[in-house]
Amino acid sequence: MTIRRLLTPSLPALDATCLLLVGLFLPGLGPNPLSADSTLSLPTVGPQAAAQGTPADTTGRIAPPDTTAQGLKRMTVDDYALWRTVGNASLSPDGRWVTYSYTRREVDDSLFIRPLEDGDPHVALRGSDPSFSADSRWVAYFVNPPDSSGSSARQSASAPPGAPARGGRGGGSGPRALVLLSLVTRDTVRWENVQAFSFSRNAGALVVKKRKSDSEAEHDGTDLVVRYLDAREEELLAYVDEW
Repeated sequence: MTIRRLLTPSLPALDATCLLLVGLFLPGLGPNPLSADSTLSLPTVGPQAAAQGTPADTTGRIAPPDTTAQGLKRMTVDDYALWRTVGNASLSPDGRWVTYSYTRREVDDSLFIRPLEDGDPHVALRGSDPSFSADSRWVAYFVNPPDSSGSSARQSASAPPGAPARGGRGGGSGPRALVLLSLVTRDTVRWENVQAFSFSRNAGALVVKKRKSDSEAEHDGTDLVVRYLDAREEELLAYVDEW
């Protein structure tokens, strides 16, 4: 009979035992969580909570709900849309210029061409696949159409840094423009509907291969533009297949 009473205590005894265990493991309940009317004394909620362990900043003040105990702002879902990614960086042969892509969610990518010393950067909206001339006086890059912004920049991530701008071949889903930028004067020249481009080894010329305008044409060649950089003159070669 005694053993049965120990194994099956009455409900009031179980309630008292649970309350005692809660008082041991929960802070702020005090050594005696049971009052005279057998109710719990719960921690205080409100300004008095600072004395019971509410997170505070380094000055001892209570941290606002949107900050951490160290006073840092808590991230929200809207903050993730502001994240930016920098990639596809390349350095000019003389080490004085750097190019890199700047990506942000739901916003057109941008290509930055920045001097490592003093000077403002050149920013190209939807720019990608930049390439420097051998003498570091020129840089050429593609401009992607709005409906495929950033696709070429991400596709060209596998290209080796500093590779000749034949790396622009085949990128993007639509016709792309090509921009030639003088790093000396900041003047630009633009060509539309470009498939590929490349600087000559001696940096004397830029070769621009246009896209095929007539998909039903029997020949495979397209127009090839040779831009002589110092003379600022161009030569047009028609029906060029390979170059």
